[in-house]
Amino acid sequence: MSDYIVLIPARGGSKRILKKNIYNLGNKPLIYYSIKMGLDLGYPTYVSTDSEEIAYISSQIGAKIIMRPHEFALDTSLDIDWIFHALKCIDSSGKEKIIFLRPTTPFRNINVVMNGITSFISKFTSLRSVEPLSEAIEKMMWIKNGDLVSVALDANAHILSNQNFDVSYKPNGYLDILKSDFILSGTGLYGDKIQPLITNRVPEIDVIEDFEYAEYFGRKHGYITNTGEI
Repeated sequence: MSDYIVLIPARGGSKRILKKNIYNLGNKPLIYYSIKMGLDLGYPTYVSTDSEEIAYISSQIGAKIIMRPHEFALDTSLDIDWIFHALKCIDSSGKEKIIFLRPTTPFRNINVVMNGITSFISKFTSLRSVEPLSEAIEKMMWIKNGDLVSVALDANAHILSNQNFDVSYKPNGYLDILKSDFILSGTGLYGDKIQPLITNRVPEIDVIEDFEYAEYFGRKHGYITNTGEI
């Protein structure tokens, strides 16, 4: 597993939560938890950011810094753009596999992450962590022209029992594994053969209220303690 590297995205702009990636969760900035996981895994751990403040804080935690151009840090920027840029900056050989850790999913069990890494099968173009949804996706609805309509082809799917459908999953940012040679070839990011890693449900930070639940969850499960600073 010596060809693994860790990449963590942390752009400075955030419309919903000001300075989200360094907003305090427990007694640490949010990005601390993902950097610490990368370092605990023992792999070179890089933070890609356009913010000097995030770069300084991340370097204090122990990450290597890649300063990304502004055009790769916009609301409309794609992951593949900054990842491609990061690989060029570290002079990638194309042999590395990328452990992609999103700061917005702060709490990870290292054994689950290691299981994902060791179980990754080369025939897949990538690995992506997912968690089960409580409702089948076929039961979801859209609002179109003021009317509630089923997202499924069957207009009555939303009134059926969950047992009528397969379990639905959503990506949760716990762990993605990407192939640098696949990305550098210009083929894409995840590809069309994605290996699933099913995890427990975990907090994800999208709005300010999510920090309150994450604080509760983190203390309950031992991810946050009252001791230690950066």
